[in-house]
Amino acid sequence: MGDRLVIGDAEALKRVLISNVFNYPKPETIRVPLRFMIGDGLVTVEGADHTRQRKVVSGAFRYDCVAQLSPIFASKTNELTQIWIDDAKRADGNQLVVDIGRAMHALTIDVIGLAAFGHDFRAVRNEGDKLLAAYEEILSGRSITLANVVCRIWPFSLLPWPKRMRDQRANA
Repeated sequence: MGDRLVIGDAEALKRVLISNVFNYPKPETIRVPLRFMIGDGLVTVEGADHTRQRKVVSGAFRYDCVAQLSPIFASKTNELTQIWIDDAKRADGNQLVVDIGRAMHALTIDVIGLAAFGHDFRAVRNEGDKLLAAYEEILSGRSITLANVVCRIWPFSLLPWPKRMRDQRANA
């Protein structure tokens, strides 16, 4: 994949991601597969399109807007923390394994669901919400493989590929 640079300094990040973004385009090796999966959005476009899309969403990220969401962040974080405390009590001194990645994914889904749509997916509690199940079904197997690319090209897109069938079931 080539050389990589990881930036940890806040001012340098601001320069790369905000004030001088046009000098740091995303590599094609990242943008093309992402664009294929999620379309022409803020993450995948560059230049004037990126600027326009950023202006559209920037209002939602003003301090006062984000501050209004803090009760949702706190509530869902406290809910997850309580689940971990209860799990630790049930483990009763035995080893407890927590999938932090899955928990953070669930927390993110719940926060976005409540903040953006007023819907609690209950992902943190793993209660099987139908919308969450459809979302996870659509995203399952989203890795870029030759089969995923070919199955989207006509006439191959008409064939009953397992991925296509899962997407159709999730969208039903």
